[in-house]
Amino acid sequence: MTPTPSLAGRSFASIRRNLFSVYLAALWPYLVVVTIFITINVIVRHTHPAATPFDPAAFWRGMSFVSKLGVFVGFAALTQLPLGFAIGGISLVVYQDCCGRKMSLANALKELMRRSLPLAVLCMVIGCAAVFGAVFVVPAIAVGLLTVFAVPVMLLEETGIMQALRRSVSLAWQHIGTVLVTVFLFGASLIVMWIFFAVITTSILRLEDMSGAVAFWLLFGVGMPILVCVYGTALTILYHDACASSGEKQAVSPAA
Repeated sequence: MTPTPSLAGRSFASIRRNLFSVYLAALWPYLVVVTIFITINVIVRHTHPAATPFDPAAFWRGMSFVSKLGVFVGFAALTQLPLGFAIGGISLVVYQDCCGRKMSLANALKELMRRSLPLAVLCMVIGCAAVFGAVFVVPAIAVGLLTVFAVPVMLLEETGIMQALRRSVSLAWQHIGTVLVTVFLFGASLIVMWIFFAVITTSILRLEDMSGAVAFWLLFGVGMPILVCVYGTALTILYHDACASSGEKQAVSPAA
């Protein structure tokens, strides 16, 4: 009897078969983020030259409540929107691969853009819940675990926002052990990647100020999609298996 391949083995096999599509699907949202962060860095450097004292803590204390709230919402957008759109594109490609079919990157992006508005709202709901839940730590972890399937469900089953969230909670709870390990490995890898890139830019390349910031974000823009490729592929395979094993509603198959 042939042993069933592990989730990791199946994920890497799917990535090899669809490397171009899944990497570019993960790459473009993070290129947008990198462009935004580099632009912000340039503006800050221009408005606050190195010779000008700048105290971030004092600046934060001087902000109004609305401004602080905007910072939290902006942080949620810059973290969750690229992740959601990247996983969305990956899930469209990988689900077809799980079904023995192939979807082109162009068709995947076309389907993604067709559902871009509800997907963006879904990502903001998840992002804001995670950011504000982070005040108490545990709610943020719960949000991260129970909403992992929300994006694939919305795109693959053509559901609304609340339906996607409810179904994601149901699927994640049924497979909480595997979901917990997958999310933990992704989070740990993300932390290691940030530290690694910071060491490269400051200690190895010895870049400072603007050049260091640009180098860090360029490395992030290339490296982050690699992690998201593996993470998004694994989540989509988990979603496919969860549907198959429970006999629940299968995904609506977009045109390949």
